[in-house]
Amino acid sequence: MLLFLLLWAFAEVCGFIGMKIASHPNPYMSYGDYFKIRKNLLGEADAASLPRYLPTPSLNYIPTPGYEYAGVVQHCDAGFRGPSVPIKKTDAIRILFLGGSTTYGSGVWHPDSTFPAQTGAFLRDQFPNKNFEIINAGTESATSAEELAYYHFKFRYYQPDIVVLHTGGNDALTGPKDTNYQPDHSSFRNIQFSVPELSGFGKLTMRSYFFSFLSINFYFKHLVEHDHVLQVREKQYYAKWFNAEDIDSTRISPDGFYNNINLLMEEIKRDGHQIMLMPFVINEEHAFSKENPAYVMRVNEINILLQQLATEHNAIWIPYTTSTIINAASWQDDCHLNDAGEHDKALLVSTWIKNYLQTKSSEE
Repeated sequence: MLLFLLLWAFAEVCGFIGMKIASHPNPYMSYGDYFKIRKNLLGEADAASLPRYLPTPSLNYIPTPGYEYAGVVQHCDAGFRGPSVPIKKTDAIRILFLGGSTTYGSGVWHPDSTFPAQTGAFLRDQFPNKNFEIINAGTESATSAEELAYYHFKFRYYQPDIVVLHTGGNDALTGPKDTNYQPDHSSFRNIQFSVPELSGFGKLTMRSYFFSFLSINFYFKHLVEHDHVLQVREKQYYAKWFNAEDIDSTRISPDGFYNNINLLMEEIKRDGHQIMLMPFVINEEHAFSKENPAYVMRVNEINILLQQLATEHNAIWIPYTTSTIINAASWQDDCHLNDAGEHDKALLVSTWIKNYLQTKSSEE
């Protein structure tokens, strides 16, 4: 019995150490931390045990409210990055930023360093007598489908005065030329990334650190891996309903990106808000860009569509280019920026917002 207890204690210590070594800070949408996964499987999860994103009906997934990383609260209680903004409209000029990870600011660890937050800081300096409220609704990996849903089901209720759309990168990873392409991006998504609570014997075994370590590695490894919300696009997809060749392009575009952003802009205009559009800019010198010429080509196609949409909806076009970023070292990868890069981007955006506000004031 003593030998058994010693062996069991040794196994538990090994399991605990294994979980400790294998755990890492939550990257992106995975749980990362073995102990957090264990708490979820046991049904004992609290807010601190949730991943950076939560699956939700209608919106697909959102930034986890109250999520903390590197000792800083990253998301407000309403589920977007940065400080909370009341739904009830105030006398402040309210600016909504919609987009993916380049709006969220994946390259910076502090919410105040993102280009939406820095844009707000510039505007407050330039207009000391005005109040500004910034809503950073950027969501990592979001496509035009999520952005349309985010505005329609959620952010329109905030009644923003200006909506800055900065989108296209994630749509560039899929498109009508892909074998499995679906305009709703269903072939691009795997929304089953929540952790189901175990029951019975399964929950009993998870009380052990040793069996927890083994179980997570053998059965729940996908919860630790990077980007597990996204499906592998080459994987066979069974829910096909769309064929681009069957679409009458004179009536509707076979490109889901165009249709989604077109409808989004129509809704924003009907709500009486000013739209500003930014192209999706990539660093073509980065290895990912060089290794994926089809992605670069698709980004260029999307930017042409965005310019077309800006004209059709009389939106303000913000001429964001690679030259906007002063130092080449500011690029973290093909599209994400560090603090200095976000600063350069914010300077450009704030200049165009300032010009719009001054022109509007003169007309009034």
